[in-house]
Amino acid sequence: MPLAALPDVFERFAQSSRLARRLVEHGYIRVGLDHFAKPGDALVTAPIARNFQGYTGDQAATLIGIGASAIGRLPRGYVQNAVAVDCVAGPALSGVDGVLLSNTNRSTMPRRQSEWRWLLPE
Repeated sequence: MPLAALPDVFERFAQSSRLARRLVEHGYIRVGLDHFAKPGDALVTAPIARNFQGYTGDQAATLIGIGASAIGRLPRGYVQNAVAVDCVAGPALSGVDGVLLSNTNRSTMPRRQSEWRWLLPE
């Protein structure tokens, strides 16, 4: 597809805004920047956190990424799997890169949305 055929940044923002408005008009509640849930859903009623897969009510400290280039979260840092699909085969985990968080990093990183809600639009 030619690049000129794609919407520019302003049109993409307008599309996103129209879609968000329609979802809210149909009873969905906005959760964060780009997620929506029905009233009564755990994303609306429970404490939520943000991870690499989006918003979640799961408060687990560990998220294991499965598949090529998946990113996982561990209590002491992050790990990324191999990008090449042939490196992600069999029952073994395929972490090839990672970041170890210091005690300061771990203690200052927001774990729950309520701790950084000021970043989100009203």
